[in-house]
Amino acid sequence: MDLEKIADGNALKNLDLARVLELENFEAIKYRACDYIDGLDWDYAVTFSRILEEKLRQIKPRTNQERFAWRVLWFWVFKLRLFAFNNLGSQDQSDFMKHYVAHALADGLDVKDYISDSLGVYGSEKTIREEIDALLFALHGSDELIGSSEVLKQKNFKPTVESWLKEYHTVLRMEGAGAEAGPGAFHIVKFLDSNQYVKLLNATEREALRNLLDLYNWLLNPFVYPKS
Repeated sequence: MDLEKIADGNALKNLDLARVLELENFEAIKYRACDYIDGLDWDYAVTFSRILEEKLRQIKPRTNQERFAWRVLWFWVFKLRLFAFNNLGSQDQSDFMKHYVAHALADGLDVKDYISDSLGVYGSEKTIREEIDALLFALHGSDELIGSSEVLKQKNFKPTVESWLKEYHTVLRMEGAGAEAGPGAFHIVKFLDSNQYVKLLNATEREALRNLLDLYNWLLNPFVYPKS
């Protein structure tokens, strides 16, 4: 198997859509993504992830094997984007928080750690707070779904990240989560155990929501310090 056949983004761009999910190309794409990360090549990682994303959006997997490969390659889109998070412009960072963060968390990626590393390059706590506020603003407008149960539709509840955060804030207000301490694990447990819509989620969806709220709590009260 020639893992070097996808030498760069241009090779991926020129690859026929029908061949992207073929085993040899699938492995070569993963290999190139790993190579960018291992080589600390942030710029090419971003470029490669965008080209890969464009390809995947045009592909409709037909078999279980293709669906598996398609899903794994989406993981690499998220991982490459997170790896280069600090090299993304403000708009691209906001777009990630608005459209991809729930998927990245569901794939087991440590979003908090990547964001923390990217924020640590700033020279003051004030700047860090401003950057986090921008990320929170984007997250509050997220259209990603957590939950797809028909029961939720019957309840007239669209389970977007934006909607879940609004629901979560009802618990924060009731429990009086202070601005200084911020919300914690207790508030997440309280919300998951009491919210009428959470009760309609399956175990996987519930865990995805828990991971999202854990990230959200951290963004409200992050442990990030400027690097000297």
